[in-house]
Amino acid sequence: MVKARAIACLLAIPHCITSQQPDDDFAGALDAGISLLQLRAAPMSVSNSSVLIGKVKSRDDPSAAERAQCPHEIEVEEAAQGDKRFGCAGGMRAIDTVKCSIWGEPHITNLWTGQPRGIDVLYKSGLFRMAAAEDGSWEVQLFNCGVFASAVAARFGKSLIEVFVDQNGRLRYWLNGAEVPSLPHEGAHGVWLDSTHRSIHTEYHNVRAAAHFPGTCADHPNGQINIDIAQDMSPVRRWGNRNVGNSALNLNVKLEAARDSVTTSANDRYSICNVVARRPWRWANWETPMVEPENSIFTIGMQMCAGCNGPIGWANGRRENAGSEGAARQMCSAAPEKNADQVTLESICRGMNIAVPDAANACAVLQDRPQFFQDCQFDYCASGGQQMPVAEAVGEEALENPQPQCLNGDCDPASKCCNALRDQATLTLDNVVQNDLCSGGELRYGSALTQNGQTIDLVVTPVGDMTCTGKLNDSKFGSKNAQIGTMGVKAGTEQAYKFSFVAHGTNNAVTPSNLMMSFLDLDQGKKGKQRESVEVCGNGAAITTDDTELDVAINGDCVKVTSTTAGTGADNPDNVEGMSQMQRARVAAFEVTGSSFTATLGVSKKGHNPRRFNFAGHPSVACVLK
Repeated sequence: MVKARAIACLLAIPHCITSQQPDDDFAGALDAGISLLQLRAAPMSVSNSSVLIGKVKSRDDPSAAERAQCPHEIEVEEAAQGDKRFGCAGGMRAIDTVKCSIWGEPHITNLWTGQPRGIDVLYKSGLFRMAAAEDGSWEVQLFNCGVFASAVAARFGKSLIEVFVDQNGRLRYWLNGAEVPSLPHEGAHGVWLDSTHRSIHTEYHNVRAAAHFPGTCADHPNGQINIDIAQDMSPVRRWGNRNVGNSALNLNVKLEAARDSVTTSANDRYSICNVVARRPWRWANWETPMVEPENSIFTIGMQMCAGCNGPIGWANGRRENAGSEGAARQMCSAAPEKNADQVTLESICRGMNIAVPDAANACAVLQDRPQFFQDCQFDYCASGGQQMPVAEAVGEEALENPQPQCLNGDCDPASKCCNALRDQATLTLDNVVQNDLCSGGELRYGSALTQNGQTIDLVVTPVGDMTCTGKLNDSKFGSKNAQIGTMGVKAGTEQAYKFSFVAHGTNNAVTPSNLMMSFLDLDQGKKGKQRESVEVCGNGAAITTDDTELDVAINGDCVKVTSTTAGTGADNPDNVEGMSQMQRARVAAFEVTGSSFTATLGVSKKGHNPRRFNFAGHPSVACVLK
């Protein structure tokens, strides 16, 4: 997923221009936006006395060990996707799917809106959109000669698939602007072209296309849509003095998509799949507009109508489409060959209603590094114009396979992750039943954990004296949401807190099984001020990602992690399982080995506002599946 390049080689941008949070305005920072330049700090190092230990990269898939140990969790994730299986080999899942397909003249054999009663017919020459994604992640276009189709183009995320009939009647395949010499073929960005069509049916709904027909099948990497393409090689049949059958070597297409992923006629009047079949047939009177030449996702120029100029022909079906043939021929003769990356970028941005110049402006810092610049624009548009996914995308290009690593001892992150998930060792932190730390009391999260039929509360109390002054008050302690709890620490101070697990409504100690506590969003203010730190002592494992931004110091059985990078409110995580790689790089997870542990939270230097620490009872960075 990420390319093996060092970030220093990628950007060589001075750290001083990184977007940073003001040290005296914590509250204001929550409303601040993220800068594209807020990427990675210097590589992590672990210090133990005077010994410096560098990161070691593994060439293995970081999820391999975890997948071996977590089959149940994977099954749970798959079940949440739905029970309807579809795709080239049934590998995709959805709650429900819709189909849209053409065969033959072309007959419209399926539509998102349902299977036609009888078969509608598309007798209109030109470039059409078959369908598009509601979230802009894919689009499928079709070129129709008049009675038969000659070419299809599908943009699946960052990949562009083109299949067309050439002047000799042979089916040809292109992926990302380059011809595919043979099938099956694996391309970039997770797209695989199968060696045959899999499930496309002829115009007779219960008849599958013959296995010897040329074709291909491809699944969208995000699991939304599958495309199946077949060329009709049926022999010529005669009925009276007419030839029947599809001897024209035409191209046929079937789409199957998750029902909730497609556009509708209310927001997409271009897509043929969105219309409702009708009788009498439309013939050439299709109300869907044709795709403008500038919005074509074909890169192959005149080759998209090579079949029309060759064996398929420009047949006009009893002249129903005579009005469109001339414009279609003219479009073909003028169709330029295009750069596949540029076409893909324009399609992604158009699908999200974002101007390409706006994407270029957002990613301008990378304009002298063409591939990174292109990928940055892809992700800017795909995210709907958000800056943080752009920063994350740029950061990912600079990293090599980030994965969990143990900071102390000989632990196995995959085991820690899977044991925690197996025992449902995750805390619920939105039930704050007592919050009076500042007046000498406690912070109690009621019913935070249930294991083995026992309900457990989490109680947090200060170790030693604790003084709440200025803006540090009980409101800085409590809950952000069900997954994330909050603690406040005044700038320029350290405070130790005891985290105790007790039977619900009591102070009777209980030891949870395989629980890990994660401290999230460890960042700092500008110019190295207000650096956040967490220190936990004991015999449990401590885990970060191996691309962590945190400085790590080990002293005996104590592990201390300290921020190195400025943050803003815009990059704070709201969901532990959905954190970006940048957010994961600011997290440390600590194993809980008894009924309590002590964490010392610190903020360097002074400031007017307290810093807010986020924590979660979740293995987080010990896991890689998410």
